[in-house]
Amino acid sequence: MSSLSIYMITLNEEHRLPRTLKALSGVADEIVLVDCGSKDRTLDIARSHGARVHHRDWDNYSAQKSHAESLCTGDWLMNVDADEEMSPGLGEEIRKAIDGDAYDAFRVRITDVFPGKPRPHPWVKGFNVVRLYRRDCARMGQTLAWDRVGFTRPGVRIGQLKRRIYHHSFVSVSQIVDKYNRYTDQQIETARSVGKRYSPLRMLLAINLNFFRYFILHRQFLNGWWGYINSVNLSYMRFLKFAKYYESSRPREGEEGS
Repeated sequence: MSSLSIYMITLNEEHRLPRTLKALSGVADEIVLVDCGSKDRTLDIARSHGARVHHRDWDNYSAQKSHAESLCTGDWLMNVDADEEMSPGLGEEIRKAIDGDAYDAFRVRITDVFPGKPRPHPWVKGFNVVRLYRRDCARMGQTLAWDRVGFTRPGVRIGQLKRRIYHHSFVSVSQIVDKYNRYTDQQIETARSVGKRYSPLRMLLAINLNFFRYFILHRQFLNGWWGYINSVNLSYMRFLKFAKYYESSRPREGEEGS
C-alpha cells in the first residue's frame, strides 16, 4: 500500500484551517505544515489534527512550498492550501488512485466557494491542475509566485480525479484585494527575474477582455453578484500586473539621465 504525504503552508489561518484538516482526516499518512510566523491559533490547530509543524521565514511562495515538499516522506505527495477543502468522496478516490499503477500523477479541479455557500456551483469553470504525484516523477517548480509542479522525467502518466477541491479563498472584498495586491507584486518579481517583458498595450484591454473571460466564458455569472465581484477583481488583478510592470520599468525620480 502506497503512503501519502499532504503538505501545506500557513500564516494566521485559524479560521479556515480546521475545515481543511477535518476533510483530510483518514486520507493522508502524514500532514506536513510549514508556517512562516502565525500569531493566532494556527499551530495549535494543526498539531491537534496530527500535523507535523515546521517554521520557515517567508521569502517567496514557491520556495515555501518546495521546503514543505522536501520534508515529506510518503511515496505520493499532494499539495493542498489552507483555504481548501476536499469534497465528499475525494479522499477515498485519492486512496484508490495511489494504490493503483495506472498513473504517476493526477489533476484535480479546484472551484471557488463564496461566503454563505456550502459548495461551489457545479457549472462554473475552475482550475484543473496537477496536485497529486509520485515523489520520484515531479517536484514543485521554482516560479516564485505559482505552486505548479514540474515533471522530473519523461513519460509521466497523468490521470484525472473526478471529485473536486472546494476553494474558500474569498473571505471579504478587502481581504481579496490585499491578496491580489501582494500576488501581483510577486508576479512582477518573477517576471523580472526571468527576463519576461510585458507591452504597456496589454493594460488597454486587460480589464474588459478578462471580465468577459471570467464572467461569461468561465460562467461566473452563475454565482450571481459574487461572481460579478469576483470577475471584476480578477480582471483588475490582470491590469494591475501590467501596470506594476510598466511602473517598475520606468526610471525612478532622480534617475533620468543617469
